[in-house]
Amino acid sequence: MQIRKGLYHITGAAWGSLGEAYCLTHSEGYVLIDMGSPGALKNILENMDYWGIDASKVTHVLITHGHDDHVGDAYYFKNLGAKIVVGASDAPMLEAGNLGIDSPCTNHKMPPCKPDILIEKDCKLTIGNLEFEILSTPGHTNGTLLYLVNYNSELILFGGDMFNVFGKRGEDVLTGWKGDLSYSSEKMVNSFARLYKMNYKPDLVLCGHGIPRFGRDVEVIRQAYAFCIKNDR
Repeated sequence: MQIRKGLYHITGAAWGSLGEAYCLTHSEGYVLIDMGSPGALKNILENMDYWGIDASKVTHVLITHGHDDHVGDAYYFKNLGAKIVVGASDAPMLEAGNLGIDSPCTNHKMPPCKPDILIEKDCKLTIGNLEFEILSTPGHTNGTLLYLVNYNSELILFGGDMFNVFGKRGEDVLTGWKGDLSYSSEKMVNSFARLYKMNYKPDLVLCGHGIPRFGRDVEVIRQAYAFCIKNDR
């Protein structure tokens, strides 16, 4: 699905797969944000082909966190030459292909994939003509990242599973799954408090589950923060 010119939704619940994934066009090719579940590759490649997106021209894959429904097909693009970007604390999950040797959630598996760029703190990453602002927001996992980018005069926030947007118009904003061993309600609240004070006003919010949220305001972040305070601590 084309969300904006040059911005595509390439897998997720609409295709019967857990975990949304997105594609952005840049001056030197394409960047993917998250990679859906293992087994979603057929949907991803079919959608990319439909929109004329050459998989071999994907230069980077930006991972919001290391769960299988967000990194499931990263290995494929790694093998094509794309650089895999992930929070340093979540890198072991990608490399092992599971949520950790001590995790009881043994059904969460994905093809192993060695990341190329490890993010330990807030930073900026230039990809072609795009500059991504990367925020370290531990809580959902210890290595959870948010990605912000100005794209065709709009500020886009890729939220992963820090929070998700549901409802007919995106009015329901919820926090994500709490099954990761590194999940921390304290870190989650602190990450939300910091994000809220930054006062970002995204025009478009794309999360790891649910639907796109349109509209230039900070309301979606406030809603997610409020939900977190009421339900996650």
